[in-house]
Amino acid sequence: MQPLLTETVFPAAILTPLRQYLNRPAATTYACPDLMLAIRQFDGDKPDEQPASKRLLRDLPEGSVFKLSQKKYVRGTLRRTRIVCKESVTGRSYAILAHALVTVMMNDES
Repeated sequence: MQPLLTETVFPAAILTPLRQYLNRPAATTYACPDLMLAIRQFDGDKPDEQPASKRLLRDLPEGSVFKLSQKKYVRGTLRRTRIVCKESVTGRSYAILAHALVTVMMNDES
């Protein structure tokens, strides 16, 4: 992999987190927040084109209501890299990655 880790292949913003990830890879790349945030910078959506309702879960205040995978949750407390959230319908608690991209629900939305 070393010959491919150059700025001619990858942008400089991705190169450093990618090298760190390859030294000790996790089970999935999504488990590496630095790499995911770097890659997300180069997604097709530009920051000004992205809907205002889409935000990182870690940026929401505690108690906020959001939607992820067609389910509504209430944001809870941060536990290292995950946030404990409660599903609105069932009341079950789930540990969701803090850098997950979620849809913010407004007060008047159900």
